[in-house]
Amino acid sequence: MDKYIKEILDFDKKYGISKDNKPTFQNLFYSGLCIGGEAGELVNVIKKIWRDGDSIELRKQLSEELVDVVVYICKLIVIGEIDFDKAWKQKLEILHERWSKKLITERQVKI
Repeated sequence: MDKYIKEILDFDKKYGISKDNKPTFQNLFYSGLCIGGEAGELVNVIKKIWRDGDSIELRKQLSEELVDVVVYICKLIVIGEIDFDKAWKQKLEILHERWSKKLITERQVKI
């Protein structure tokens, strides 16, 4: 993720929009809304693939919309001053704990 965050910050600096990455509520809120919009566009492409069938053009649109979502995720990591590596490790621990309990419970039900 660090590579993409750096590229986004460099891009924003080059085009004079670095102020949008300051840790303010307004920037956090705006980037959150942007993710929602981009996620909607991503889901719309997925709907078209499901409804109309897969195609090279739809896969291209899918990749473009997915990258748009990642751009705003990177911005939120910066704006929210998130230590993403630390958060990732913590979340993986939670998921491992949750799923290991689920697997044990499912095994008990089958027995």
